[in-house]
Amino acid sequence: LSGTIINLDPGPCFISFVRDISSQKKAEADLLKINEELNMKNEELSASYEEIASSEEEIRSQLEKIQTSEEQTRQKERHLALAQEIGEVGSYEINLPSSEVTGTEEFFRIYGIPWNNSGVIPVSTILDCIPESARIFQEIEYLVQQEKAYSYEFIINPADGTEPRYVRFSARRIKNDEGIPIQNIGVVHDITRESLAVRHLTQTK
Repeated sequence: LSGTIINLDPGPCFISFVRDISSQKKAEADLLKINEELNMKNEELSASYEEIASSEEEIRSQLEKIQTSEEQTRQKERHLALAQEIGEVGSYEINLPSSEVTGTEEFFRIYGIPWNNSGVIPVSTILDCIPESARIFQEIEYLVQQEKAYSYEFIINPADGTEPRYVRFSARRIKNDEGIPIQNIGVVHDITRESLAVRHLTQTK
């Protein structure tokens, strides 16, 4: 409560009034409570901001590591492609259930097939480049049944109409956990120059 007392001279008479300030005090208390809550929220926000800033820094660091790793992977892929080009060796995978071949650029080049970004072509495209493909693959199938890496040499007629090439075909068949063949993985080596050199040497002798 709040009040005022007034002394009126000359007699002993006083006049006073009383005012109810409960709502004011309550408002002040509420305001104080709100200020305390705001201060607490500000502290929480500051802590959250620091945590977010720390997380952003960590994410940025992780992103830089990923980018570095991707660049290293791309560099290794370029080196592998260059090594295959120099050695005239192309690697490939044959998905047996889908009858699709996934090959490297050098693999495509050896077979005279235009490169596509997916690196995937039907097996039939490869078979079309191989004279007597039925006989050759029958013999290869025999090697496959030995359940070890196998190698076979034959002549191909590249799809782009260039001169026939001698190739060495080496691969291994992969099976799933149930023992079902699912994939052939291997390499094709262009041995044309080597074979021609041997033939020329033989003829010379």
